[in-house]
Amino acid sequence: SGAAVLAGIAAGLCAWTKNEGMLFLLIVTGSLVGTTLYADGWRSARKRTVRFLSGALPILLIVIYFKTQLSPVNDLMAGFSPAAAAAKLTDFSRYAEIAKAFFITGISFTQGLIDIRVGMQLNPGAVSILLLIGYLLIAGVRIDDRDRPGLIRSAAVLGLMLIGYFFVYVMTPLDLGYHLATSLNRLLLQLWPSVIFLFFMTAGAPERAASARPKTRSSPLLQEHQRSRNRKNPKSPRPLDGGKQSPRPLDGGKQSPLPLTGVNNLPSPLTGEGQGGGEKGVVFP
Repeated sequence: SGAAVLAGIAAGLCAWTKNEGMLFLLIVTGSLVGTTLYADGWRSARKRTVRFLSGALPILLIVIYFKTQLSPVNDLMAGFSPAAAAAKLTDFSRYAEIAKAFFITGISFTQGLIDIRVGMQLNPGAVSILLLIGYLLIAGVRIDDRDRPGLIRSAAVLGLMLIGYFFVYVMTPLDLGYHLATSLNRLLLQLWPSVIFLFFMTAGAPERAASARPKTRSSPLLQEHQRSRNRKNPKSPRPLDGGKQSPRPLDGGKQSPLPLTGVNNLPSPLTGEGQGGGEKGVVFP
């Protein structure tokens, strides 16, 4: 319930910000009613719509008061008449010009503003909708079931916003070419973050790399360095006792006070051998 109220507040602030925000508020409300009615029934659609509008209504009342009491007449509504509207709706050359502008600007709007002295020219640049389309062809489409209702609702809002923009240009009292060149880039840029979010919610995630990768062979220089180290520091052979510590000697490891053999031509005090001949004495039994 709280999320629906916050969404209504955000939509109301959009209506306060720009004229196209009024269109956004109407489309979001209609999309919310339609998709919730289809998925969950009338009772759920009524509850969610009431909560949504309860968040938007305070801001919408301020907007209505400002539009009717303080602001001048909107330039798009100036000189409006049913006869002029009917003439523009049946002028199919306007539809062709608008469709061409939508195609060119839809690919080029990320490259900056259009120079009205030159006119609209195709300029996709490095980052454009074509980059997303190429990524989608590589990654494929993968939509989780739990994301499907939100994706359908978001796609409906974006599509209806584009249709609304289209017919605003059909009905504009301004020069059509000038109006397209000076405003369409900005309108598409407002929808661009939502398009990117919707795109990556639809595109398949990249496959994860295998957890076990084969070990790569080291370079020949590194192998030669390792062999050189092995030659300088050869590994000592493993002792026969498996590397276990020898048992503690009976004397507790203390040094004997008297040597048992004669060493360096000195006679052993216990055996008397090793004197003068340079021979080592024998161990005293």
